[in-house]
Amino acid sequence: MLDHPRATPASDSLSLPCKLAGLEPGAARPRNGVVYDSPVLGRMQFFELPGGVASFWCATQPIAGTPFALQITCQVEGQQFPGAGHEARLVALRRSQAQETAAARTLINAGLRDLRLPYVVSAADLVLTSIHLPPRPLFDARDERIYRCTSAPVLSFALTFVLGTPISAYIDRG
Repeated sequence: MLDHPRATPASDSLSLPCKLAGLEPGAARPRNGVVYDSPVLGRMQFFELPGGVASFWCATQPIAGTPFALQITCQVEGQQFPGAGHEARLVALRRSQAQETAAARTLINAGLRDLRLPYVVSAADLVLTSIHLPPRPLFDARDERIYRCTSAPVLSFALTFVLGTPISAYIDRG
């Protein structure tokens, strides 16, 4: 029987000290109701959904000059915090809001005609009241927005946008 001396990390020149990821303490995971303050997104509250459904963070900001508020929803994978991607997507969306609202108006008025409702909205009548961002906002081209109309406050319009172009509209008369 041959005796071989046991190699130790100190005696082995090819061995590098490392930490095992499974033994490291994990980052704190948010629980329902936890609040996170973001300079861009606002004061967000966490809502965890069961069964593997993506969780989300939600913030509400007042809109000056209207009776409406803007709700920002950031869907996340697992229990992550909203990231720089959510902030960047919101900033980009706000910069192109006027052009995209004008495009949305065309789709909304077509829907109003199809439903034979006695309304015609202008871009100035539309107020963006909800933005729903996907979990991977820099990779997912789709987002959802809800508009309210100042001249017809009983109406709300849920639109799906792909790369800034409205592709579908749902009109709610509630």
